[in-house]
Amino acid sequence: MPDPDLNDDDELDPELSYRAFLRSEREPPTRNETEEENERMLRRQREFHTAAEYVARELAQFPWVAKVALFGSVATQLKKEVPRFSKFRRNRVAIWHECNDVDLAVWVTDLSHLKEMQRARGRALNRLIGEHDIGVAHHQVDIHILEPDTDRYRGRLCDFGECPKPGKDACFVDGCGAQPFLQQFEDYAFDRFEFWHAAKEVLFERSSAPPKQSGA
Repeated sequence: MPDPDLNDDDELDPELSYRAFLRSEREPPTRNETEEENERMLRRQREFHTAAEYVARELAQFPWVAKVALFGSVATQLKKEVPRFSKFRRNRVAIWHECNDVDLAVWVTDLSHLKEMQRARGRALNRLIGEHDIGVAHHQVDIHILEPDTDRYRGRLCDFGECPKPGKDACFVDGCGAQPFLQQFEDYAFDRFEFWHAAKEVLFERSSAPPKQSGA
């Protein structure tokens, strides 16, 4: 329905158009808008889950990868919450939680092949977009490296193509790059107990067959 406060000339005026946008943002989201956002959140979770399966399948080809498990919001039943979007936040309308990335725990017996794991992640995500038109960036798949048997946290697979990456402050964190492409974060402590109590889905284990791909 046209805004009665605007005429055709007003719609060409950027300032008036912006004011009309602000008015619309103050209005509660419609039922259709809420349903669309809910479906978008569920669809993104499904897409991230498929991305996790593709990456796990690629990593399973390496003999030094013992296990791959999905954890975090992609591995759980989503809960509804008031999101960061202004219209929904301002009107306290809850929708399904927004998944922002994929968290994979990968148990690795040899840390000297992390660059190959980077490439494997890239190949998997390229194949995902080619086969299913699902776009997931490599930096949206966080690979947390753990030690088999002890479950000791070693770091996170770096996203940079060089180690260290010139001009990147993140590379100056103590211990970062001591093992090439194994990233460390300042003031970050991996909570093993919290991790083990979190919901997880094992996508690959060396004693089992490689995981099946969704849609394959």
